[in-house]
Amino acid sequence: MSDKVFASDTVRLILNTGKVLSTFTLYKIKFKKPDGDKGSWIADIYPTNNKCLYADIVFDMSGIWKVQAYVSKANESYHGMWLM
Repeated sequence: MSDKVFASDTVRLILNTGKVLSTFTLYKIKFKKPDGDKGSWIADIYPTNNKCLYADIVFDMSGIWKVQAYVSKANESYHGMWLM
């Protein structure tokens, strides 16, 4: 298994939020691309750990990406720390 990811590879991104996620209704992984563009991917609760979000991601450019967990429910939302 390679420790390198190339543009157009599909990667399973898993983020540990430290919070039990089963009561939340919206799960996203926000991103900042190497060129500064921002966006988000729809995520879900990881099947074997209800404190983790995951999504299968295709990185469309090379470079250092930043990612952040985001969850919300009625009148409540949380952002994780930005990770590289």
